[in-house]
Amino acid sequence: MSMNTLANCPKCGKVFVKGIRSICPECYQVVEEEYRRVYEFLRKQENRKSTITETSEATNVSIRQIREFIREGKLTLVDYPNLAYPCDSCGKNYIVQGNICEECRTKFNKELRNSTGFEQKTHNREGKNAGYLNRIE
Repeated sequence: MSMNTLANCPKCGKVFVKGIRSICPECYQVVEEEYRRVYEFLRKQENRKSTITETSEATNVSIRQIREFIREGKLTLVDYPNLAYPCDSCGKNYIVQGNICEECRTKFNKELRNSTGFEQKTHNREGKNAGYLNRIE
């Protein structure tokens, strides 16, 4: 019994039978062609130190797609060290994996802890006040 289901391609919206790939066959072919262009560009000795922006401009492949190739392991930063890309949050720090830099991750974690701590303190106060109000009535 097959586990294939109908789905809309996240790239073009076309309905296709989703199996091994999460995009339709036509978009898959486009992505593979984009990968071929990026790979052919980067394998030339003079281009190995190109940045992600330079690679995108030279190959006409979006930075987003090149980042996807990196995430999928098709391009390794060991081979192409300058393919770091900007943090999705601050845009100023360049990273080699994930979506946000360590600085922003630390900031978000601190904000989350502070927010959770604030909610906990507020909840505790309300609980104490509720007990006090119940004793008055």
